[in-house]
Amino acid sequence: WFEADLERLQLQAVELDEWPGGMTAGTRMQEECLESVVAFNLDTLFPGEDLLLARVGGTAWRASDILAADPFGYLRVMELKKKPTSHGDLQNQVISYGINRARRPPWQEQLAQALPYLPEHVDLRLEGFKVNGRTRTPGGAFVKRHAPEILNRAWGRYDRFDKAHLLADALRISRGAAPEPPAYERSAVTDVIYRIYGVPLDDLSLSDPGESGQQIVDEAWGGAVPEAGTEFTIVAPGLSRRVEDAIPLEERGADFNLVDADLRHTAGPDGVERALLRWHPVHRTIPTRHVRTATALRNLLRDSHPEGGLLQYRSSSRRFYWNDFRHMFVGLQENESGDPIAGPGFDALTEGLAEWKPRWRAGMRKLCQTLPDQNDGIRRSGRDRLVAPWDIDNLGPAAALFAAYYDMLEEQGVFDLDKYAWYRRPAPREA
Repeated sequence: WFEADLERLQLQAVELDEWPGGMTAGTRMQEECLESVVAFNLDTLFPGEDLLLARVGGTAWRASDILAADPFGYLRVMELKKKPTSHGDLQNQVISYGINRARRPPWQEQLAQALPYLPEHVDLRLEGFKVNGRTRTPGGAFVKRHAPEILNRAWGRYDRFDKAHLLADALRISRGAAPEPPAYERSAVTDVIYRIYGVPLDDLSLSDPGESGQQIVDEAWGGAVPEAGTEFTIVAPGLSRRVEDAIPLEERGADFNLVDADLRHTAGPDGVERALLRWHPVHRTIPTRHVRTATALRNLLRDSHPEGGLLQYRSSSRRFYWNDFRHMFVGLQENESGDPIAGPGFDALTEGLAEWKPRWRAGMRKLCQTLPDQNDGIRRSGRDRLVAPWDIDNLGPAAALFAAYYDMLEEQGVFDLDKYAWYRRPAPREA
């Protein structure tokens, strides 16, 4: 359970067993309010995953409300619903996502497109939340009805930034509050932006959104990796019951994360007085523990070995790789005791890489001779195999193994190949 600070929409955990009196299904907040509170609190609702918000509302994916990304190149396409969804609707949604699983919106482009309007967008969402209203559709008619005195010319003669400021002031006036300065001068707005991106608004050049977007990515992750896959997140009340209906998520060929969530409020004469979010993750096809462990490992490598920390992750095979080259990887598996371990591997079934196998083995044998003596958490597993514990509380050995393996691949010239892509099957030989 979380309570939302109404000034900045920052969530704070609270101890509750049930909804307080008066908070019924009839007090559910607008879907846009749910979008805002989730988008502005990704670090709280998805702890340890280091997500970066690309856009909320108007994303490149037709059926999504929030587009985010993780540092491994996995896109998080999120759809949020304020009311429970039926079993049939959820099945249709899952099937649709399965069909479109290979579609990957250009999230960095989406981020750049959203930046010029970011302060006004945040301001509108903060004010819309306080009145439990939608800010996408109200326009000049809403301003004329609630605050005609702030207009000094025809609505169509204002630019989009002035319109946003006027609409935010009209929302404030509608609940009895006074007008405020422009969005970029409001501390609540600048605080939210800093919380989301870790960069002060004054340091962002909104007139050059491409550069500002790269600045945000560099500050958050030290650089971005190519897109590796998509996870579809569906957030709606009552999803716990839908999971019990056994929707075959794993059979759809896509990655899913279902969250049973409900946002309700207490209303007063001056707008929303209190807002509570119940947030209950119920089913995920990618193990959350692996995502959090991988993020912690990447953050560890970011300081000691920045290039080695720019990992991509292929969830279906539980493999990490670099530079879109998936054939030489670090894979996750379990040892004889059932504990997760990580170890380098070579995709022996890949056509066209036969000449690289001896070189890979030679490099691995050199590592086998040195690494176990340098780090007692790394042990040999066969003549040319090494493994390390995959444990979030003991990531030193895994970090040393990932860094040494990256250096070996670079030394062997793997990353100098002309094309980082799946190799085509060789043409048949002539008889």
